[in-house]
Amino acid sequence: MPKILVVDDDKAVQEMLADTLREHGYEVHTCRDGKQVLVELERSPYDLLILDVLIPHMNGFVLIEQIRERPDLEDLPVVMISGIYRSRNHRTEMTTRFKVIDYIDKPVPMDRLMDLVERVAGPAIPGSAPPPNDPEALAAETSGEWVDPDDIIDADDLTHTSEGTRPAKRPASLRTGGRAGPWATGGC
Repeated sequence: MPKILVVDDDKAVQEMLADTLREHGYEVHTCRDGKQVLVELERSPYDLLILDVLIPHMNGFVLIEQIRERPDLEDLPVVMISGIYRSRNHRTEMTTRFKVIDYIDKPVPMDRLMDLVERVAGPAIPGSAPPPNDPEALAAETSGEWVDPDDIIDADDLTHTSEGTRPAKRPASLRTGGRAGPWATGGC
């Protein structure tokens, strides 16, 4: 059974992702910050890492750089998710420089994520689907994805509060890009 590490500091998002993956038969472990991820990856091998960008102690960008510097983790399949960093530049850099399989904007479209998980980590139940694709081929396939300009959050779109920096409240039609489907909601 493929083993997946889900990293998100927003407990609701983390639980929703982990519960969905478990319902599909995957073994799932969770972490909420970058330091925990490094400890967990040292302790146990994983078939896939789902990594949020804005996490405590070490953000996802710094973490992926450290992961790729380790020979034993340089080929670990990684899917990054973010509710803040939505530009084509981030997506391109992560998929080309750090061999990230895909860079998905929040709210996470669960059907898309589950398709990626099955293609990269393999089916939860052996023999229930075709074997996973080559990670480099999959990264090349997903890296040219079209980005809706309404989904890009600029620095001017951020609200600064005593609780931290968050995206400014936007109409639901802009948050979902007008697309339908099961969405993960929550923080970054």
